Amino acid sequence: MGCLTMSKNKGFYIIALLIIGGFALILTSYIKDQPFRDIAWQYVEENNWEQEGVGKWASTVTPTIAGNDYSHHLYDPSFGGMEIYKVESFGGDGANGVPAILISKETNEVVGIIPTE
Repeated sequence: MGCLTMSKNKGFYIIALLIIGGFALILTSYIKDQPFRDIAWQYVEENNWEQEGVGKWASTVTPTIAGNDYSHHLYDPSFGGMEIYKVESFGGDGANGVPAILISKETNEVVGIIPTE
């Protein structure tokens, strides 16, 4: 009976460590992406796109390459082919009227937007 209890405790600890590790990974990713959320949210505020109940904390940051599908959304075509971050969905599914913000990885500047549909 003692071995069975010991094995159950090990299983519990392993599961607990996996859960804690998963949260740590998510938190690390969120912290790493926070500067891009801040840049995008500042741009949203400068353009008066913010709305009640919408905030930078609800956005997602996706690294991508500014390929042909982004070329008509870039303010400067020279950013085509470069790595950018797409920050979108400030508290909604795009229906809130806030466009996705495209940020240069190199300069940390807004290089374009993708309007909502």
